[in-house]
Amino acid sequence: MRQWGLATETVTAVLEQPDQITAGLFERSHAWKRLSSGWIRVTYLQESIDRVVITVTVRRRGPEEA
Repeated sequence: MRQWGLATETVTAVLEQPDQITAGLFERSHAWKRLSSGWIRVTYLQESIDRVVITVTVRRRGPEEA
């Protein structure tokens, strides 16, 4: 998040209202949100009641193009 200059509120918004969710490796999921300059992808693991955020990246291409 620090590398991309993203606030915690932005990542929370992606997790609460993603544009799309795709499956990842090792039971992880990717939440995608469209921005004017590209996409934010939040990789997370869903535990019993919590989500554990693994990584947050800004991407030029979205989930359908990745």
